[in-house]
Amino acid sequence: MISPNVQILHLEVDPETMEGQFRLLIEGSSVKYLTVDGNGIFADNCDMCFKPTLFATLPNLPEGDWNVGHVVAAEGKDSEVGQRAVFESTRRDDDLPTIRSIWHPLKVDVTDLELQRINKLASNVWKVDVNMSEDANAAKQPAIAKMANMAHEVSYYDAETAAYSWIEGSGVAPRFLGHIHEGGRCRDLLGKVHELGIKHGDINRHNFLVTPKKVWLVDWESATECDNKEELRAEMETLEDELMDESGRGGKSVVMNARDSSGVQLYKRSLTEHPYTQAGMDSSLVIKSSHPSLPSPDGLHIATLTNNHLDIRRTTTFEIVRSIDTPVSSSRFLCLRWSPAWCDLSYSTRILHATEDTVRVYDLHDTQWSATIDNGSGGMGKIANAEFGADDTEVLVFSSFGAQVTCWSLWSGRSVEIKDPKFATKGHGRSRAGRSGVFALLARPAAQDVVTLHAAGSYALMRTFTLPTVDAQGLKWSPDGRWLAVWDAPSTGYKVYIYTADGYLYRCYTGDYFDESLMGLGVKSIEWSPNGDFLAIGGYESAITLLSTRTFSPAVQLAHANTIRPSSTTIHIEEASNHNSHIRSYVQSTTPLTPNIASTSHQDNNTAPKIGTSILAFNVDGSLLASKSDAHPTTVWIWDLSALKSRAVLAQRAVVKKLQWHPTDKNLLMVQGIQGENLVYIWSAEEGPQALAMAPAVRITGKAEARWIYTAPGEKQTKVLFGDASTSVIGYPGGSDVEFAGAAKNGGDLNGDANGHAHRAEGQANPTGINTRGAVSSSETFSADEEDDSLFEILSGKKPGAGDNTYLMPNGHGSDGGISGETTDVEDVGLGDVGMGDKIDLQDTFGWKKGVALGVGH
Repeated sequence: MISPNVQILHLEVDPETMEGQFRLLIEGSSVKYLTVDGNGIFADNCDMCFKPTLFATLPNLPEGDWNVGHVVAAEGKDSEVGQRAVFESTRRDDDLPTIRSIWHPLKVDVTDLELQRINKLASNVWKVDVNMSEDANAAKQPAIAKMANMAHEVSYYDAETAAYSWIEGSGVAPRFLGHIHEGGRCRDLLGKVHELGIKHGDINRHNFLVTPKKVWLVDWESATECDNKEELRAEMETLEDELMDESGRGGKSVVMNARDSSGVQLYKRSLTEHPYTQAGMDSSLVIKSSHPSLPSPDGLHIATLTNNHLDIRRTTTFEIVRSIDTPVSSSRFLCLRWSPAWCDLSYSTRILHATEDTVRVYDLHDTQWSATIDNGSGGMGKIANAEFGADDTEVLVFSSFGAQVTCWSLWSGRSVEIKDPKFATKGHGRSRAGRSGVFALLARPAAQDVVTLHAAGSYALMRTFTLPTVDAQGLKWSPDGRWLAVWDAPSTGYKVYIYTADGYLYRCYTGDYFDESLMGLGVKSIEWSPNGDFLAIGGYESAITLLSTRTFSPAVQLAHANTIRPSSTTIHIEEASNHNSHIRSYVQSTTPLTPNIASTSHQDNNTAPKIGTSILAFNVDGSLLASKSDAHPTTVWIWDLSALKSRAVLAQRAVVKKLQWHPTDKNLLMVQGIQGENLVYIWSAEEGPQALAMAPAVRITGKAEARWIYTAPGEKQTKVLFGDASTSVIGYPGGSDVEFAGAAKNGGDLNGDANGHAHRAEGQANPTGINTRGAVSSSETFSADEEDDSLFEILSGKKPGAGDNTYLMPNGHGSDGGISGETTDVEDVGLGDVGMGDKIDLQDTFGWKKGVALGVGH
């Protein structure tokens, strides 16, 4: 039983896992953090949240120097409820997260706030009385204290504290009065020194040596024996000022990494320490799910689906910001998709959940809005794929067997149907021009491939042209939207067709520039450079051809050589430790390397070995290109495009399946193999490659995937989401500034019905601006069976919308004042008939016409 003199400052309890986190004030003198696994101890989470029941059930707090403890059931959590609770472990954690933006001269110990007798205004806000004078006997003044309760909140308060320093004295916010601290490891250590009757005499910050397990004091040349309590108290009172001193007095901060034999690091981490010196990787807590977790394009959130429960978490703290119960369905789950982030100025705020029968869209912040797209009778087959369009107001729904794609507007509920799209479940059958937003779709309505160009927002047909291909394998717009590349099946030979923005054939590249004997091998992959300088073509001859976008003539051919010499590039070979095969490192080769050849042991005699360049990946500014040839499946080539030669070669132990450049850091490349080990490989242009191990708690049993989490340009901390369908975790290659103590389920009240749909009260304003057909519900439902009015008639003015108030939104989306559910076939839209006073001009690749395509400006 815990003493009643212990106060609960904060608690978080997960009702599903029965795991609780508690911040306790011990007799007004110290703070301890307690985690409790309530399984087998408590009947439900309510008992864990009720102080009398909790304290009567938990064991006495152990004596000793500890600040973090863990309580479990004595006989195991799988046994019956009502077991005796015991402390599984206690420890002294000397590396708890802390506020680093210390700028105000006043520092107040949390134990001096007399928290037992103050009012708690919110979970992290208190009304307190504080002595803000140097005179210890001065009267205390009322103030508001805001404190981080758990480790995962510290980063937010650190940012807020820094912001207050920027606005100090401006009068735009309440006056910042000082910092609150918990004493901590250095204070406790100095207290032990004083108990020995010793005054240290020089407690500047550089004399405290800190490791995750221990704190030491050094430089004892000024120490004296002292029994004068006033002198010892005076030294203790100066401790906080000494620790916060940034003057550099007393020495220089130096960090020794984990490979140093001493394992010691100083109190302040050096800002010049290189992030890739660790063999392991800091990681967050583990997320359990039934499907792979998905990070948002803006890097702020992670979506996790567990059966029919969808949780949206912050990537910084794992706090749940939205919790959604999706309706139970017998149809097969297809995918989760985040809405695209709008350039660099907005965020991804909606998420799409698709099954074979229904597509649902939820808003991250507006819990009273949702949209449902029903497949109706399924006359065109089941849903095969669904994704957002140009922004979060458009959804593209692909039917099975390539029957059609339906482009839905969430503004109006209207839809446009386009028949016979190719590659419904793969992205290379469609592409959107970055500047104009024109949507290009590869289709095959009969015996020939065609490309249809559609206006941004309305998806009105702008142009259709027939391709000279036998079986086109994909199309891609150039980054500036001036060129459209289409490549044919490899059986037809080496053929890449370059079209202008208005759909006219400009050139066909047949690969005869370098070697006519290779013309018949064909194209396997293509990729535009982000800066628009090159079109890279990966052929089945295992070479890369870079076409200059000025003339679309070859600038250079990059060969995946069978022998690589160290005189021409830097060669890094992955090796496993002799003592532990899971520990990997790289050595730089000084001798020629012969890359591994693709194995044919699993193939029959009639199957040709895999060949060709299967992966092409440009970095964010187009200065580097990474590639993999299937003929050498364990080797990665990194090319320097400024010098048009190889920059580095990585010889991996396992077959490479994915190459990903960091979305904002041009120097970082992630390499992922097919092995089941918890490893992520990162190559740095500045420091070379590194094999980074995930935490032992991450047990991957299925198909592992790793992907970058977006971070803003210039942000030093990089993040990787790693896991399989049942387990995922965030890894920090350069170390983490945040310690995850857990994630509370605080997604808010959804106010939903039994099917998981949220509703808005009658008469309440629609916060999203989406028309609701005159109804009061903001849970939009669109059906594929609704065949009311023609979208062409509405757009052309031949038939007015409801209220005759149809207008173009700034981004090209129409708002019809109540019309919804209209569907039109794209074949009904004539090129010469679209009206509304706006031009339907396509871009001119060479002249760049100034026309406006259905409200889309340039």
